[in-house]
Amino acid sequence: MKQALALVLELQEINNTLAKVEEKLKQKALSKDIFSKKKHKDELKEKILKLMDNLKSSQDIIGQMDKELAVLGDQLAELTNKLYSSTQSPKEAQSLESKVEELKKKNAEIEYQYYQALEANDELEQNIKQQKAAYKDSSNSLAKLITEFKGISNELAQKKEELVDKRNKLEGLIDKDLLTRYNQKRGQVLVVRVVNGNCGGCGMKLNFDQIKAMKKMEQLETCEYCGKILFIE
Repeated sequence: MKQALALVLELQEINNTLAKVEEKLKQKALSKDIFSKKKHKDELKEKILKLMDNLKSSQDIIGQMDKELAVLGDQLAELTNKLYSSTQSPKEAQSLESKVEELKKKNAEIEYQYYQALEANDELEQNIKQQKAAYKDSSNSLAKLITEFKGISNELAQKKEELVDKRNKLEGLIDKDLLTRYNQKRGQVLVVRVVNGNCGGCGMKLNFDQIKAMKKMEQLETCEYCGKILFIE
């Protein structure tokens, strides 16, 4: 009887450990850290893609202004040459000067916009560079976390497998009636140790006759206060 109760105690401990391992596996499967880091990585990727679109638009605008400035430069050169290379009437000269001034003014406005666009373009490129660096760090951090997660999960899964195997073997060694009684209490404590003459379940002091009977181990003894089966070394 003593050996049978010792096996039940061991089975209880295995099942308690197994429950903790399964809970850890569940928590790992729902790792908030991984979801959080993956979300952050995806947000960075989306931000980079938007910045890249903005950069392309910026470069298209700069390219268009390049063409406009080139056309204006050609027009200014042509009108200036015409103004100073031939004899014009005062009215024609005044008209040419007016057109040159208009072109210069327009050219100055586009140049101002052009340099602003170049500055904005540089800021975009710098921002993209920073976001790509942050994305790389985030990717590395996520990869490291996933590797650690897989390692811990594999260890827990292996431990669970070992515990289940040990539990199955123990169940084959325990008296069927006692095992049935234990299974009916699955998730609860069925057998407790006697510690310094006290019940390991409720802590109540046991009488001398009961302790003496337990040492003979001729039959199961239960605590009259909590109903747990008592086991004494």
